[in-house]
Amino acid sequence: MNQEIKGLPHFKIEERVINRKNEVELLNQFYVTVEATFERLNNNYNENSEEKSVARDIEALLKKPNSWLNVYKIEHLLVYLYDDMYITFEIKRRLLEIDRNLYREQIKFYNTEAANLSTLAEKRIFLSRLINDLQWRYTIRETKLEFQRKARKISSTVLFVSIILFMAVLFIRLFGQGNANIAYLDISKLTDFYIMIEVATAGLFGASLSIATSINKSINSVSFDNLKLTHRLNYILSRVSIGMGAAIIMYYFIRSGILTDSTHTTTIELEYKLIILGFVAGFSEKLIPSVLTKTGENIASEKPSTEETKN
Repeated sequence: MNQEIKGLPHFKIEERVINRKNEVELLNQFYVTVEATFERLNNNYNENSEEKSVARDIEALLKKPNSWLNVYKIEHLLVYLYDDMYITFEIKRRLLEIDRNLYREQIKFYNTEAANLSTLAEKRIFLSRLINDLQWRYTIRETKLEFQRKARKISSTVLFVSIILFMAVLFIRLFGQGNANIAYLDISKLTDFYIMIEVATAGLFGASLSIATSINKSINSVSFDNLKLTHRLNYILSRVSIGMGAAIIMYYFIRSGILTDSTHTTTIELEYKLIILGFVAGFSEKLIPSVLTKTGENIASEKPSTEETKN
């Protein structure tokens, strides 16, 4: 919900979407920073001065429960307590953040305007507006991450349910009707079903190993935002569900003969091949999409020739 900052009617900020369980320490650290800054700047102002009014507003916000909305308000209000030397330093520090957070036009604008600042009033307006734009970008980024988290949770749930339903349908096919109208078990189909379960489990294993190895390799280079996503359970469940689904699709590609010829392969060799390729399909996120794309292109290229034959 939009809320105006008291004393700054032209500046509005949004409540930042956060996962409190995982980010409460970051919020607390932010409060430590702004409280320390306020204590350093909170001099004995004249009771009727604008600075004293701003200081009272900050003190009131610091007494409220910790939230990103409140700390963002405090960050804005602190601008009106900075002296000329401190605000010049703060502008230089904030300009370091714009390259990776703001749009190209905004970056150009702020760099140009920063060179033309002269009075303390101009610097305060400039810094307040800059903080507002940075906070807006942070809010959008966090909101996108939250939406992405929810989308992964929903998609992984749907994918997992579809896999279960698919296996349930296959399991039902294991049973048929005999002459005596008594259900019987098709052993050959049961064997195929068991092998498919093996392949799906191999895909689960491959996806799990892929997650573990990728985290270990990129733990020092991955961005903070990506790290916040990859450590969550819904991301991991989404990834392993994709691995299982990819392995099952790989199983049918091989058994159908589309991907590889298995006519001269013994049963045990075929089973091992299916398990290995199921593992590879789960480990590599790009393998099955590339196979599907190539197969779709082959089908599309064969269609015109089929129509010409009919004519």
